[in-house]
Amino acid sequence: MARYQKIHSQIWQDEKFITLSQDAKYLFLYILTSPHSNSIGLYVLPKQYILADLEWDMKRLAKPFKELLDKEIILYDETVKIICIKNQLKHNPLENENQTKSIAKIISTLPKSSIYSNILEQLNKRFHEPLREQLAKLIPQPETETETETETETETENIRARATPPPKQKYLDSVFLTADEYDRLKEAMGQKILDRLIEQLDYSITVKSGHYKDHNKTLLNWFKRGYHNNGNGRHAEYSGGRVPEEPDMIDRALRGEI
Repeated sequence: MARYQKIHSQIWQDEKFITLSQDAKYLFLYILTSPHSNSIGLYVLPKQYILADLEWDMKRLAKPFKELLDKEIILYDETVKIICIKNQLKHNPLENENQTKSIAKIISTLPKSSIYSNILEQLNKRFHEPLREQLAKLIPQPETETETETETETETENIRARATPPPKQKYLDSVFLTADEYDRLKEAMGQKILDRLIEQLDYSITVKSGHYKDHNKTLLNWFKRGYHNNGNGRHAEYSGGRVPEEPDMIDRALRGEI
């Protein structure tokens, strides 16, 4: 539990904050200063706690809570009741290694959730490493696919002379897709979700040493399994493409029909 929290006076000029409803502003200030919070803005907060502390009912909570989610001011994992103040570290950065180690101990008691990936992106200083390591342990990783590719020496010349596959382009550090594969993925799931899944796959390959035979099929498989969800119990907002009609759209994409 945090003993106190810094709230910058500029919050009243913040573009997102000033457009919130009165209940949403009050709720966000509560989340910032909640007795259950910590200095990293990542903690367990069941909605029943909010109802008890604010003396609200669920009907009153629903609208401002959704408002904060929709504006991406907070993230929430409904399964394990973890809340994340998305820009907490931007306004209240960790200042030294001792502070980082202290937060790492607190974080170690939290349940696993994909929501922690948002915090990892903001920890880019050397003394953040203990916290990065702890958060990485708490992010569920999809099962690594085993590559079992075999070749025979008896292939005919016709098979050897088959058309050269189209070149693959690199996305981030370790994800490779053809232009056609990328366009089909974007059509199937939308730009925003595709970007998020590419980031997750790149992280799994680069940091976790994961091995994936076909990055295109891996991304489709992860999307079908819901690995792109951020813990809010719903798909992330689409920023491109058309809304897929699961699972039919994904099955068609896997068959190469779209």
